[in-house]
Amino acid sequence: MTDNITENTEKNKFTFAMFIPVIAIACIGLFFTWAVWSFVNNSDKNQKQVEMNTMGLNHAKHFEINLKKSLNFLRSIRGLYDSTGTVSRAGFATYVSSLETDATVQALEWIPRVRAVDRQAHEDAAIADGLTDYAIRERNPEGKMVPAEVRSVYFPVYYVQPFIGNQKAVGFDLGSSPARLRALQKAQDTGRIVLTKKITLVQERGTQSGFLAFEPIYKNGITPIDIATRRQNLMGFALGVYRVGDLIATLKHDKHMMGQLFLVDRTDPSNIDVLYPAGMEDRDIHAAVDSVDWSFKLPIDIPGRNWEILLIPTIGSMYFVTPTHVLGTMIIGLLLTLGITIYSLNTVLHTARAGAAVVKTEFDLDKTQASLEAAREQLKHMESYDTLTGFPNRGQFDDRFDHTIEVASRKKEDVILLLVKLARIKDIGEKLGYQFGDNVLKEASIRLKSCTRKADLIARVGADEFCVVMKSGTTLSGASVLAAKIGAMMEEPMHEFGEVIPGCNIGIAGFPQQADSAHGLFNCADTAMYEAMAEDAIFKVFGNDDGKAVNEQFAKAQEDTAISMADKLAKEDQNEAVKNALHSVK
Repeated sequence: MTDNITENTEKNKFTFAMFIPVIAIACIGLFFTWAVWSFVNNSDKNQKQVEMNTMGLNHAKHFEINLKKSLNFLRSIRGLYDSTGTVSRAGFATYVSSLETDATVQALEWIPRVRAVDRQAHEDAAIADGLTDYAIRERNPEGKMVPAEVRSVYFPVYYVQPFIGNQKAVGFDLGSSPARLRALQKAQDTGRIVLTKKITLVQERGTQSGFLAFEPIYKNGITPIDIATRRQNLMGFALGVYRVGDLIATLKHDKHMMGQLFLVDRTDPSNIDVLYPAGMEDRDIHAAVDSVDWSFKLPIDIPGRNWEILLIPTIGSMYFVTPTHVLGTMIIGLLLTLGITIYSLNTVLHTARAGAAVVKTEFDLDKTQASLEAAREQLKHMESYDTLTGFPNRGQFDDRFDHTIEVASRKKEDVILLLVKLARIKDIGEKLGYQFGDNVLKEASIRLKSCTRKADLIARVGADEFCVVMKSGTTLSGASVLAAKIGAMMEEPMHEFGEVIPGCNIGIAGFPQQADSAHGLFNCADTAMYEAMAEDAIFKVFGNDDGKAVNEQFAKAQEDTAISMADKLAKEDQNEAVKNALHSVK
């Protein structure tokens, strides 16, 4: 490639040197001036974009942290109700006051679920509790608070803290607003915190947008599994009231470098809401983004909503000022063009060679990058898998085993653990060499895998120990059959290694019959394995002393395995005989 560039440059040198040297010099000088200026200018733009991205990421991170911290107060209130069942007005106020809330939280409230038949009793109880003018209310079309219309169920604001400044919200039926009602129903059915779309708060006196966060609270402190039971057992909601402007105000930034922050709710593509600043619409943001070269946007992790934070530089900030070094590059380039006339050929050749070097460097970098990526993947695999057997190692097994037990616990399923210890691997390695022992162990792992199902998890957890996790669909009896089969396979001689017999002892334990945790299940299987070793038995079920059934299962599995191995050896002998005959013919 470099030779081709040099050859083409030589041909062009004679053409320009003979006929239009001045034009060639001027063109080359202008081209390099433009190229350098473009590089410097683009570098400056890239640097500004990097700074913009850094600031945007910091803002997005702090915004998420502040919001999640505020939402945790709702979980604390739910914990209060889960532990006590009922909470008095004074008790609610005392507990909320003990929480270290900040300016981002406008109010924390308790929203009970009140059926229509209980409305009068609910209002009488509130009046007796000191709220003399309490009534379940709603806003009419003119925006005034009036008694709520008859509905099958109400969700009034009952407790609110702080009370001062939020009195107007007390008694307001959140179910009277379609947007609030949708959020209430979604939180009720999912059992999770749900945020509303942009709303105007009842207690809002300014122009800020607000939103509510609902944390459902169920009877007995337990979230039911199915939706119907959740609706039936719903007690009410812990409610957080937030003003978007207060959340944005917690973000610290350098006003000289900072631009305009925007917060947009894109949950409903047909009705995009601009949460901040107030009074903006989505088309205004698109116009602002199109007017600048740099901008930053990132989705925000918000429960049940699709929010996006944008950062756009404002006119007058450093992003719109052309640096002196960018202008200086253009001026200096034009001046230097006047002095390079007699060196035009060398400049052209040098540039061509430099271009080829850049291409080669980029190719080498790409190749190196690919090698590094492959090495990372290999290291990642080596960290999680045993290099000899290809099975997951102890660390990978612990993670997957814990997860399997968690899933089985939720789904009420059984899990059986077999802990397999190869009885003679250590002696084989010491007597015949550890490389020979590794080869025997690898063959033993192949036999072990051939005995198990595809869905079973097999891992090497020690030098000569393996774990087999049998998930849903098996029993201790079925696991015993598998253990007997494995034992029979391990008692078969390895002909390729001089009739070596690895042997094994297996401990079996079941979840949840014998242990209610991953750690406990492993210890049970480990205990059973050592009992099998002590009794010189192929396998032992934890807590089961019925040796007769164990021996019968092992004998049958050994007989089946022997027949299978005999068939395999017969086929191998037949194939070997055919090979020898063909060799003789040749």
